Amino acid sequence: MAGACVYRVFPPEVVSNSHDFEVRWVIHNGQRMRGVFARQAIAVSECSLFMGTYPGLRMSKEENARKVAQYAAQHGVDHRTAVRQTVAYTLSLRDHDPGYVLDPTDEQGTLLPEFIPYLVCYINEPPPGCPSKAAFVYNQPRQRYEVWLLQAVQQDEEVYLYYGKHYVRDYPINTGANDGMFSHFIPADSIFKPDLRGMPATLQVPGMDISPVNL
Repeated sequence: MAGACVYRVFPPEVVSNSHDFEVRWVIHNGQRMRGVFARQAIAVSECSLFMGTYPGLRMSKEENARKVAQYAAQHGVDHRTAVRQTVAYTLSLRDHDPGYVLDPTDEQGTLLPEFIPYLVCYINEPPPGCPSKAAFVYNQPRQRYEVWLLQAVQQDEEVYLYYGKHYVRDYPINTGANDGMFSHFIPADSIFKPDLRGMPATLQVPGMDISPVNL
């Protein structure tokens, strides 16, 4: 992502682009889960398209490790199982806030109610044979992590996101996924152009009760 681009953006309080994307039920690896789909065909030409803000509470890596250890002790499971359950949504801030992570979950690894309406929490990794068309982006002007669509998608296509080489996973993914596709950067001198479609509606998540969130 280059600074010369003109980025189409919503007001800072918008956390999910529900104009272009929605959450649906899907089956992966024999398990029913939620995924993110394009509402219509999207052609991404010069720049990418904002999908959503990555949520979470800022937590030190030491606090995060204690959370994992406490879960393992409470439930009598091994470390890897505890990691998979409690930090599946955790995003490392090592590039811009070393030593800290964003964690949108409670002590049991369940999304906190205030973070349920965040679209990016439901983007799955690319299964074998499927490309990753979204990426994590650090938005320097807004000082936050986001997820943006980088490639064109068809209507009703599921959008995938590579979680990075350090993510603890127990399922197969596209072997072409790599850290070169993982993280991008919007420089401070980028040009923002308001999205003229108006404020997106509150994201609807199947099977979740979403109450209004005061931002």
